[in-house]
Amino acid sequence: MPTHGGNSIINGGDFCAARTKMQKEAGIQDSPELMLKDMLKART
Repeated sequence: MPTHGGNSIINGGDFCAARTKMQKEAGIQDSPELMLKDMLKART
């Protein structure tokens, strides 16, 4: 992106996390490994 800092500077503060309390309460099974696979899949 032509803006100083790239997309990270304008992302609004969002970030990804695995095994959060909210996921556990919703019954979502997650792990750092699954998160990495999802992120790599989204890249392509």
